[in-house]
Amino acid sequence: MSAANVIALPRDGSGGTTGYIYSSEPFAQIGTFATDQLAFEAIWHPTSSKFYVFSKSTTKSITVFNGAAPFAERSAVNNLPNITTARISPDGRRLYVLSGALRIFDTTIDQEIVGINTGGRPIDVDFSIDSSRAFILNDNGSVVTVDTVTNQILSTLPVQNSPNSLTVGPTGFIYVTTASGILEIDGRGTSLAVVGNPIATTGVNCTRVQFTPDGARLVTACVAGG
Repeated sequence: MSAANVIALPRDGSGGTTGYIYSSEPFAQIGTFATDQLAFEAIWHPTSSKFYVFSKSTTKSITVFNGAAPFAERSAVNNLPNITTARISPDGRRLYVLSGALRIFDTTIDQEIVGINTGGRPIDVDFSIDSSRAFILNDNGSVVTVDTVTNQILSTLPVQNSPNSLTVGPTGFIYVTTASGILEIDGRGTSLAVVGNPIATTGVNCTRVQFTPDGARLVTACVAGG
């Protein structure tokens, strides 16, 4: 089972409770699983042994499924209100869930081990390439570095112009989209520093950036104008 397999959740507001698994090559349905009506995001574990489904429901906030057919439910986490997004570290050890605060899970046992106040309401998260640090974007515009071993905050950087997403690129630099462009931040050490001038875009309020497979280009979608 490859993590390249695609997980499709029911359309938002449809009331559906069936999720689908598709192989990537060739693209074909290979299985289904039962999910919550309010499920909105799914993430494969790097080992492909399981995947996580996140819901806006407090009844089944996080559900863990086997990564192979018949994709049975393994466990569930309840009572996590207002989950906005989640990420798994590249080494697969930690699951970071944004639920009003930062909630950190040990993926070996799939249980929460600590919650952290990041100085604001966290809205996005990503990890350094070596999984040693996590970067949190708060709704107050601050970017925070968290040591993934000690769970301590290492540094904080205020960002202007209403930042809305954060991504770590293939070189280890952090890319933050704002209302007026994209900031490049060096987070490879214990401190954070903006690199050069913002990357200009042809629109405003751009979405979370993605990179081409060779890492040479970044792609984002923006609202026309600005």
